[in-house]
Amino acid sequence: MIKLYLDPGHGGIDPGAIGNGLQEKDLTLAIATRMKSMLNGYSNVSVRMSRATDQTVSLSQRTDDANQWGADYFISIHINAGGGTGYEDFIYNQLPSGSKTTQMRRTMHEHIIKQVNLIDRGMKQANFYVLRETRMPAILTENGFIDHKSDAALMKTDTWLEAVALGHVNGLVELFNLATHKNAVKEPSKPNKQVQTDYTGISIVDYLNQIGQDSSFSNRAKLARQFGIVDYRGTAEQNLNLLAMLQSNHKSVQVKGDLETDSIVDYLNSIGSDSSFAHRKELAKRHGITNYRGSAEQNIQLLRLIRATN
Repeated sequence: MIKLYLDPGHGGIDPGAIGNGLQEKDLTLAIATRMKSMLNGYSNVSVRMSRATDQTVSLSQRTDDANQWGADYFISIHINAGGGTGYEDFIYNQLPSGSKTTQMRRTMHEHIIKQVNLIDRGMKQANFYVLRETRMPAILTENGFIDHKSDAALMKTDTWLEAVALGHVNGLVELFNLATHKNAVKEPSKPNKQVQTDYTGISIVDYLNQIGQDSSFSNRAKLARQFGIVDYRGTAEQNLNLLAMLQSNHKSVQVKGDLETDSIVDYLNSIGSDSSFAHRKELAKRHGITNYRGSAEQNIQLLRLIRATN
């Protein structure tokens, strides 16, 4: 029996990120609940959730519960904030590049990015509590930015929530070779038509990671401008063109950080720092900003404080 532990981020007195009339805790629970429903259509799998309602659950309670249950995989579901856009995921930053967790994350990332209809911000690493304290492979997914108008518009639709859940489940199905029951949940319609390509080689994200460069969307946009690709949107065609130009350049390309940006996410990426909501919350606490929720006012204040100390 495969044991999958779903962790909808935040909850109860902790709403998580807030923006555009949405709260992160509600979205993560909606996605996790849909995932559990879909996984019920598969045999030989048991699903446990850190919370099934709007309740307060500490980080240690989540990891302790997963560890004691003996989960085979820990999936922590989150929504980002801070002035960016797109999807990204994280694994623990002290793992070797060839670890089982690294390989599992790649499969999850590939399936999720096919469904979420968001820009691919890449596969990242961080020292997050739930990734560090779990004794099984673990992934933390950041499914769009709640304070970005276009991302938030998707978040308000049932179709998108279903698609995000499906992307996660499809990854789990491949990882654990799950077999469906007769009444397994079928794939819902996509929010938007996906770009099709026959390209099967290395991706631009993989290539940049391979040469030790930042693979985030903001950095790829800077690289695109440097090579004359206008109006970069991260399409398959643009990514293939950018990849060909980078590979033909025969050297790693360094892009100067966007130190003048008004976005805390872009600024942290520019200085090579983790830009996720969880890390920004840690930085905010360190700089004396209490009850950080990723609001525009708090992000401006945090950006000013970080600049003053760098």
